[in-house]
Amino acid sequence: MFIRKVAEKRYHKIKIVLEPEASSMFLRDNPFHFTERMHIEPFRPGQCHILVDIGAGTSDKVTEDGNLIEILSAGIHEGGEQINKSFFNALEELFFAEVFNEFKKDNMRLHMLEKDFEEIKHKFKPIDGIPNVLQLDDKLLKLLRIQEANNLKCF
Repeated sequence: MFIRKVAEKRYHKIKIVLEPEASSMFLRDNPFHFTERMHIEPFRPGQCHILVDIGAGTSDKVTEDGNLIEILSAGIHEGGEQINKSFFNALEELFFAEVFNEFKKDNMRLHMLEKDFEEIKHKFKPIDGIPNVLQLDDKLLKLLRIQEANNLKCF
């Protein structure tokens, strides 16, 4: 997500799309389907194609002018981005919103935490019994200690 935001901010003419959108656009520009005799022919206006992703599907219709209209988006968003969002929401809840929001202001440290979390996600194997440990940034822990000290002063 960080890289996507930077790219879109830096290059105004770039548009980053999701994989199903890219596949659908490719089919629009290079339309083909197999006939009963297994010949490849271009799509005709009004024909539909279905893009299938793991756990998701999209149905698009080719219009008369060659554009695409999404008919159905059956997918649920439970991929890597949703896992990241849930993880960072849990951190925000664990460390208090004020503390975590202060930590997020340091883009480099946040980026490193995101990178470390991605590495753990890719190595994660629940069957092997080996614990996956994410080393939290010292700054986050320091901010938490400051917040706790401020809370104690209020009493």
